Amino acid sequence: MTIQSEVKNGVGIIWLDRPRSLNALDPPMIEAIEGAFLSFDADPKIKRILVRSRSDRAFCAGGDLKAIRELCLEGRYDAALRFFAAEYRLNLAISRASKPYVSIVDGLCMGGGLGLTMHGGYSIATERSLFSMPETQIGFIPDVGASYVLPRLQPGLGRWIALTGSRMTGMEAVAAGLATHFIHSESLPHLTAVLTDPTVGIEYALRETVSSRDCGSGDLPSQRTLAHFELSSLDGIMKSLAADHDATSKKSLALLRAASGNSCRAAVRLLDAGANDSLESCLRRELTVASTAIRHPDFIEGVRAILVDKDRLPVWQDRIADGPIGKQVSA
Repeated sequence: MTIQSEVKNGVGIIWLDRPRSLNALDPPMIEAIEGAFLSFDADPKIKRILVRSRSDRAFCAGGDLKAIRELCLEGRYDAALRFFAAEYRLNLAISRASKPYVSIVDGLCMGGGLGLTMHGGYSIATERSLFSMPETQIGFIPDVGASYVLPRLQPGLGRWIALTGSRMTGMEAVAAGLATHFIHSESLPHLTAVLTDPTVGIEYALRETVSSRDCGSGDLPSQRTLAHFELSSLDGIMKSLAADHDATSKKSLALLRAASGNSCRAAVRLLDAGANDSLESCLRRELTVASTAIRHPDFIEGVRAILVDKDRLPVWQDRIADGPIGKQVSA
């Protein structure tokens, strides 16, 4: 079993339970989550839906891209695209939930994991949370509706998240707008108890249990750094960062230079297109771009370097060089 579902006092609970793979989503897991979610959402006796992990190491490490890579190496691109289509269908369904949807993100939340949390009404982070959208570092694209959510954050921030793949703490995720509340992990049992009491209103439950300590905003980039990411082109962003000797800008530049150029250009185009579009349209566009991205050599190489061999030394066909970026490669 990759998930467990239960009903407690009129609250539908979905437990992610694939710990050895850090709850990485594969087709059976996506199908199981979707089935449980739709059943709870349609049941008038269910008052709210709660999603969390059985492990405190990870909420969800994203899609099982190692399995997708194997499908691509076998030339089974249609099967790979069916995986993404099912995942994006689940993301859209969550956004349309007819009752409160609460996710508790205690641990790693990457890529596809964000699709399970950022489209719901309530996303609770802890001091053990780590949020990221690292797709450009593995030769893929920011997806699961990222092209809808990220352009609606603080100017420049969505581009920074999508292009650099930087990790954010729970506090930083709340400050960024990717999570709605912060709670210390020691209070999770109490929070779960309150959330599974349907006589307690959800807003009241969160006010009573979220941390009263100073959570701060973490260490998100300054507006000085984010201003670079507001520029219209990837080439312009790179040149502007290279001329800035601020430490955060230098770190962002290094992360960009380590990423796939093909993925970064696709990310810029997707976020620009999604800024004034619906989530449904953004997901449809992401599926179209994903169908090309998985056929690009950078995807096979990126997943190999980061997730398979783990040498973290991808040899990109479309590398972002130290100087001008040069010829663009379609994504």
